[in-house]
Amino acid sequence: MRVIAQRGEPRAASGETTAIVVSHTHWDREWYQSFERFRMRLVETIDLVLDILDERADFHAFMLDGQTVLLEDYLEVRPQHEARLAKHIASGRLLVGPFYVLADGFLPSPESLIRNLLIGREVASRYGDPMPVGYLPDQFGHPAQMPQLLAGFGITSATAYRGVPSDSAELWWEAPDGTRAFTVNLGVDGYCNANVLSSSPQLFWERMPRVLDRLCRATKTPFVLLMNGCDHMAPRPTLADSLDDIARDAPERFAFRQATLPEYVALARGSAENVPVVRGEFRRTGPAKILPGVISARMYLKLANHRVTTLLERGAEPLAALAFLHGAAYPDVYLSRAWRLLLQNAPHDSITGCSVDRVHRDMLTRYGSAQDLAEEVFHRGAEALAERLASGAPDGPASYVTLNVLPFARREYVRQRVQFLEPGVEFHLKDSNGRDVPVRVLARRPVVIDYSARRERFDREGQPYPLVLGAPKGVRDEIVRGKRWRRWAGEEVELLFAADLPATGYSSFDIVRGAGSAPATDLRSGDDWAENDLVRIDVHRDGTFDLRDKRTGVLYARLGAIESSGERGDEYTHCAPEEDDVRSSLGTVGTLTRVETGPIRASFEVRTSVRVPQRLAADRRRRDSEEVDLTIVTRIALSARRDRVEVTTTIDNRAEDHLVRAVFPTPIAADAVRAQGQFTIDERAVKPVAAAERALEPGDEADVHAFPHHALIDVSDGRHGLAVLDRGIAEGEAEATNAGTRVCLTLLRCVGWLSRPDLRTRPDEAGSTIETPEAQCPGTHVFEYAVVPHAGDLVADGVQRQAEAYVTPIHSASIPRALPEGERASFVAIEPAELAFSALKKAESTDVLVLRFWNLATHEVDARISFGWTPRAVWRADLGERARERLAVRDGVVRMRVRGAEIVTLLLVR
Repeated sequence: MRVIAQRGEPRAASGETTAIVVSHTHWDREWYQSFERFRMRLVETIDLVLDILDERADFHAFMLDGQTVLLEDYLEVRPQHEARLAKHIASGRLLVGPFYVLADGFLPSPESLIRNLLIGREVASRYGDPMPVGYLPDQFGHPAQMPQLLAGFGITSATAYRGVPSDSAELWWEAPDGTRAFTVNLGVDGYCNANVLSSSPQLFWERMPRVLDRLCRATKTPFVLLMNGCDHMAPRPTLADSLDDIARDAPERFAFRQATLPEYVALARGSAENVPVVRGEFRRTGPAKILPGVISARMYLKLANHRVTTLLERGAEPLAALAFLHGAAYPDVYLSRAWRLLLQNAPHDSITGCSVDRVHRDMLTRYGSAQDLAEEVFHRGAEALAERLASGAPDGPASYVTLNVLPFARREYVRQRVQFLEPGVEFHLKDSNGRDVPVRVLARRPVVIDYSARRERFDREGQPYPLVLGAPKGVRDEIVRGKRWRRWAGEEVELLFAADLPATGYSSFDIVRGAGSAPATDLRSGDDWAENDLVRIDVHRDGTFDLRDKRTGVLYARLGAIESSGERGDEYTHCAPEEDDVRSSLGTVGTLTRVETGPIRASFEVRTSVRVPQRLAADRRRRDSEEVDLTIVTRIALSARRDRVEVTTTIDNRAEDHLVRAVFPTPIAADAVRAQGQFTIDERAVKPVAAAERALEPGDEADVHAFPHHALIDVSDGRHGLAVLDRGIAEGEAEATNAGTRVCLTLLRCVGWLSRPDLRTRPDEAGSTIETPEAQCPGTHVFEYAVVPHAGDLVADGVQRQAEAYVTPIHSASIPRALPEGERASFVAIEPAELAFSALKKAESTDVLVLRFWNLATHEVDARISFGWTPRAVWRADLGERARERLAVRDGVVRMRVRGAEIVTLLLVR
């Protein structure tokens, strides 16, 4: 037996295998205990690591789990040890990053995955370089674009554990755009396969021969990876001594050496031959389980994540960036804080909903803080932009700008609050071309309005945001010149108006006193129906509706039924009871009311309820005989000139142990549907009519047909289709029926256990058997979704852009003075429709703007980016915001080629 030296590059003799020992810990910040409880253990663990690195030169290095948030967590308690940390990170003996957190791969937004790497790099670079390997030890599957995301930060290798669709220890992982990453498959034997070295090295040769045999059979190199560590495990100071003892008893063919993960990857990459290429996402069930039920556990967390993410990506950042373009200060510090709070909820035991109740209560506090920051920046950005667009102070009507952050033109029906100094004002709106705008007044209520001379602003009942004040500019200017505090008993009017908005820009609207001549629209409605020139809906008393597409003639009947079925699973895994009892709202008789009659929107409210079993029976094989009402309030709305039917469903959940879905049947026969994913449009298989369950062995899990998605699921046969859009509902499923294909959205999956050992769909535990009553999701929940019929092509029919518009908020701000360069302008437009928006922000470390978009098509397209201002320069950059290629700007337009599925980052120099 020849033992490789602890220092220097290992060389495997002919026929010899070198076992590379990597010391590490995997750190769940919160899981079966709260963050603060785990942090106490983290502090003690890092204290020990620093002591070992200080005192033991023979301890090669330690890997701190690939996430830099642990440094912030530690230094908040031990700020006096920052220099010690920095010394060992700079020397390469303490490996950190490249991520900020070990985020779930599917639930955070696509853009969040990039911010996770940006912030991870920023934290690591304070002390040294981030680890140049994309370490993905325990996430519940991995998105297809991960190789491209890593490559955007100069990282060309990765490790992955769960969901890897290969039994080879090494593989080339290829993203949809063709980018490849050399990937170590931890799924062969896990990231804890040598944890015995830290707990009881004496047992090594009792436990490890089978591990070494599996690794040797799977590898295509003379090197195997032994991961010395596990969840919340501290290192053993005498590791080098233990390896010497182990080596003395080792078979002749094995050598052992301490190394870092990047060192192992370099050795394996340099010697691997005939490595398979694996394309796409990693979501194979077993042997390293993906635990797919986490996509739907505690849906209220997924909705909160969507709400805050949308405010940041599609509100606060773009408006702050546009205001910055016009000379305002950029609120870096507040946005950075909001992003950190958001990402601290993104780990694979957090946003997934598979922790104890206390953990998820703490998450809601973080979401609340991040939302406060995002909303404040959102409002300030709109106000600053309106302020800088205005000049002069002529008399005239009160005006406001309505802002669109998406880089394509859109027509929206916007809810707007306007405040008047006196009640009962009759008014109408005019657009930037002086035309009357369709308006519907939704509500009027008394309101107290203050003018503060100190702050030079009008406030509504002490609210921190400025008003859209319906007072002529001359009146307003006279009040401002008075320089004293005043108060009015005014009125607030909530209205709905039609806004035609340019790409990444604004339109202005005048509030004109007196009655206007409301333009006619194509919307007509009755007590239980509405139609325009594109579609017709007929609403039923059970809360479902029929939708006829007038362009194709296709009828989609009984859309939106709410279905409750039994659930005997846990937070990780769905499992239906052996004898299920499915209840549906279909056929119930509720009350139907037309609540809006037009001229720009007709909407209907249906109140109904379904009797459902209250919980599982004691044997958990069936649902209980005791029943409760599942109360459902559904609002269904159709607007003028629009083929999108929007639905808001409110459910008062008083039942336990059940799965609640919204169901959309179609007459379309399909083998697959398309769903928007992480910078992808994914094909998802349709569950057959009679999907057979296969027998499972210990360590295995059932095949799964439910899938993660963002905002869009589409079923089409190429001639006609139906798209289902949603705001933050993370799980969907497509099922074959005798009549076609139905799309299902998971609204609630109510369970009472973190993990159970008795599931038919997963024979063994995934965690501790702990009761989690709040995972039953009691109380009131609000869900928003929509349907769009189309002629069969997702892009050509504008469906994907409809999905973007549906989830992207509109914001308005009062104009303090007149607009100098017209009442309507576009700052950035992106064509063609295959290119989808991801971000508009200021760069992390320079005063340039970042514009990011991605190609949802698999083919190459010619991009055209048009600017309503003149950039000094436009650079093509990597995802890490490093300039790579200067692009020509001709007549305010940049043209470029974009690969299929490519993510593009541009730097715009002001």
